[in-house]
Formats: sequence, structure tokens, C-alpha cells
Amino acid sequence: MITPPPPPPSKFAFLSRISISQRLLAVALIVSVGLALLAAYAWTSLTHVKDLARRTEQVRVQQLAQAAAMELNVTRISLQLRHAMLARNERERQEAVEDIQAKRRLIEETLRAYEASLFTPQGKALFAKLPPAFENFWRVGHENLQLILQGQRESAFAYLVDHTIPARNQVLSALAETVDYQRKRLVTDIAEMNAHVDRTLRAILLLVVMCAVLLFLAVFYIERLLQQRIRMTKTVAEQVRGGDLSRSQSRWLQDEFGPLVQAMEDMRERLRQVVSEVRQGAQSVEQSSQHVADDNAAIAGLMQDLSVSLQATSKASEQLALKVQQNFDHARQATALAHDAASVAQRGGEVVGDVVKTMEEIHASSQRIKEIIAVIEGIAFQTNILALNASVEAARAGEQGRGFAVVAGEVRALAQRSSQAAHEIKRLIGASAERVTAGSELVAKAGATMQEIVQAIGRVNAMVHEVDAASADQRRSLQEVQAAIRAMEASITQTADRVHKLSVSAAQLGQTSQALVSSVAYFRDDETSANVSAARHRSAHALPLSTGLRSR
Repeated sequence: MITPPPPPPSKFAFLSRISISQRLLAVALIVSVGLALLAAYAWTSLTHVKDLARRTEQVRVQQLAQAAAMELNVTRISLQLRHAMLARNERERQEAVEDIQAKRRLIEETLRAYEASLFTPQGKALFAKLPPAFENFWRVGHENLQLILQGQRESAFAYLVDHTIPARNQVLSALAETVDYQRKRLVTDIAEMNAHVDRTLRAILLLVVMCAVLLFLAVFYIERLLQQRIRMTKTVAEQVRGGDLSRSQSRWLQDEFGPLVQAMEDMRERLRQVVSEVRQGAQSVEQSSQHVADDNAAIAGLMQDLSVSLQATSKASEQLALKVQQNFDHARQATALAHDAASVAQRGGEVVGDVVKTMEEIHASSQRIKEIIAVIEGIAFQTNILALNASVEAARAGEQGRGFAVVAGEVRALAQRSSQAAHEIKRLIGASAERVTAGSELVAKAGATMQEIVQAIGRVNAMVHEVDAASADQRRSLQEVQAAIRAMEASITQTADRVHKLSVSAAQLGQTSQALVSSVAYFRDDETSANVSAARHRSAHALPLSTGLRSR
């Protein structure tokens, strides 16, 4: 983990300890409080307007309606008095009287209700004029009605004109003053209600504007804060993209972007470590490829030396095979001579005495031939053992070529001894032939012993056959040795091809590591890359070396 630098001292340092979510919550809380105040003020204002409207509807309008109803009923009572005076019969008069009484009761109930609804001093002062006026009107109207019931129509009409109508006008005048006052109060209440609505709308508009401005400032602040954090994060990302892995001095953050910036700084540090490890690994791979190339060169030299040694061994084995072939030919010639000697011995039966002596010498020579043949057989046996060792060494191949060279030297020495023995056999066989010729001349003198000579020559012939068989075995063994040498040469050739391929692979590995070092060099950190050029120089020599190995 990267340890961030300590926070810079500032009088607004406490703001860095407030997270963005807490700031958004604070903004939402402030806006909510503003909206709550706006709603409370709007509710209070609308409640007042509602009260004004309810008072206007239930009081002012009702009072106006009651006053108008009283005016109408008073007018109707005066009209019913006229109808009572003009009634054609008692029933019509009685209906008029009953209607007048009903209108009076209605006016009295309305008057009591109107009085109960009054709550202003001026309205109560104006109402104080109505009861006396109505008392006067009821008194005059009663007297006028009594005149009508008594049938005094002219007196009743005159009383109506002189007393009842003035009393009615007095009531209507008082009611008109009341209606005019209530109408003015209604207009005042409506104007007050409109003014309060206007004030409420202006206040609501002002609060809405204030909340909008506050919200805009809060959003602007949060947007600037987010842009600042995003720029910091983008700066770190662009530095990493540009290959700059050095330590950055980012500001102390304790909000939601703090862990993000911290994680990116951790990523930068981890990437720097990875790049450093990759650079070191690439350099190590490059050095290892150089070591592999050097080892391949050494192996190529050893293979070349081994190839030269095998060529020399092959030539020596060819010479040995030639000598063995000559021994084989000589043995066959000795066999033919032995047959000839037996024929001559049969023809020289007349000189038996001399032949006996000669045969004794031949017998001695034959003993010598036996010893030589025994040597040849020992040589053949040793040659077989050495041929087996040569086969084992040929199977091992590789760096074991020097052991095979020792075996090849031993084979060469045994071949020389076999050649000397063959020469000795040739010389002895020649001497035996001469003695056989001399014995043939004396065979006539030694007829009695001719059969023994013939048997001795047969034994010599058998020995020569054995020498012939031993020579054939030596030839087959040498052929196997030559086949083993050819197999070793093929193995050496394959090994050289593989060493060449390994050298090419080592060169490619060096080039790949060089490319990797070049790619990693894109990232800049505190480490130096002075070894890159040296590594490139070393890897540049791997391919020519492998090419030289291939040519070998």
C-alpha cells in the first residue's frame, strides 16, 4: 500500500473530511428545509386566505343575503297591507294577514341571526338602528292592519300613506346603510384576500427562486468538486498511460474518490513493481540466452573434435579390416598349399625316411603355427570384447567420445598384433611348404611313414581352416565396429543439428527479451536501464554463433 502524504494545513481542512455523499445529503437537507419553509409559509398563507374566503362566504355574503331578504320581506309586508285593503272577500284578506305575520316571523328570525353574525363594532353600531325601526314599523303596521280588519279602508289607506310607508322607509334606510356597510366590508375582505394571495405568490416565488439559486449553487459546487476529483483520477490514469510510474503527490482525500485515487496509486506502484520485475526477468533471460549460446558454442567445438576422432577411428578400422581381409586371403592360400602338400606327400612316398625328418620339422612348425593361431584366437576374442565396448560407447555418444577413442586405440593395437601373427603364419607356412616339397622328394624313401605325413598335413589343414574362420570372425566384428562408427557419426550429425536449432532458439529468445526490455522501457520509474544496451549487444552475437555451429 502507498502511504499518502499528510494533508496540507488549511482553515477549510475540515471540508476534506466530509464525503461527497454527506455533502449531497447536506444539500438535499438544505433544499428540503427550504421547501419545508416554503410549504409552511404557503400553508399558513393559504389557510389565512381560506379563512378569509370562509368568512366572506359564511359571514359577509350571508349578512348581505339576510339584509336583502329583510328588505324584500319588508317590501312584501307593505304590499300585503295593500292587498288586504283591496281584498275582495274575507278569505283573501285573511291570506294576506297570514302572509304578513309569516313575513314578520321570518324577518325577526333573520334579524336575530344577523345580530348573532356581527363581530365588528361598526356593524353592531349600524345594527342598533334596526330594532327601533322595526319596532316602529311593527307598531304602525299593526295599527294599519287593525284598520283594515275593521273595514275602514279609506282610513287604512290614509294611515298607510301617512305612517306605514314612512316607517317602512325608515327600516329600509337602516337596512340600506347596513347593506352598504356589508358590501363595503365584502369588497374590503376580497381586496385583502387578493392582496394576501399576491403577497403569498410573491413570497412563494421568492422562496422558490432562493431554493433554485441555492440548489444551483449546490449543484455547481458538487459539479466542480466532481470535476476536480475526476481530473485528479484522470491525471493519474494519463500518467500511467504515458508510462510515468513515478510516485505522484496527490492531495489528501477522505471522500468517495479517496479510495479510488488511492487504489490507482496502488495500481501505479504495483505496475511499477511488475515493470521492474519484468525488466529484471528480461535481462536475466537475455543473460541466460547468452550463456546458452556460449554453451552451444562449446558443445559445437566438442562435436567437431569428436567428429574428427571418429573419422580417424573409421579410417583405422578400415585399415584393420583391410589387414584382416589380407589375413583371410593368406589363410585360404595356406589351405590350398596344404592340399597341394598332401598331394605331393602322397607322390613322394618313396623317400619316406627323409620325409620323416622333414615331417618332424613340419610338425615342429605346426606346433609353432598352433601357438600363433592361439594368439590370433586371443586377438579375435579381445577384438570381439573391444567391438562390444565400442558398440556401448557408440550408444552413449555425446561427451563420451574420448572413451571410444581409447577403445579404438586398443582395437588398432590388436590389429597390429594380428597382422604380425599373420606374417609369422605366412612365413611358417612357406617354410612348411618348402619342407613338404623336400619331404615329397624323400617320400619314395619313406613310404612306410607317408600316411603319417598325410595325417599331419590334414591336421595342419584343419588348423589353417580355423585360422580362416577366425579371420572371418574378425572381418564381421570389424564390419560391426564400422557400422557402430557410422551410427555414431549419424548421432553426432543429429546432435549438431539440434545444437544449431538450440542456438537459433537462444538467439530468438535473446531477441524476444530485447524486444521485451524495449517495450518495458516505455514505462519510466526510478530505476535505471543502463544494462539494456549491453544486453542488446550481447544478444546480437547469438545468431552468428549458431550459424557457425550449423555450418560445422
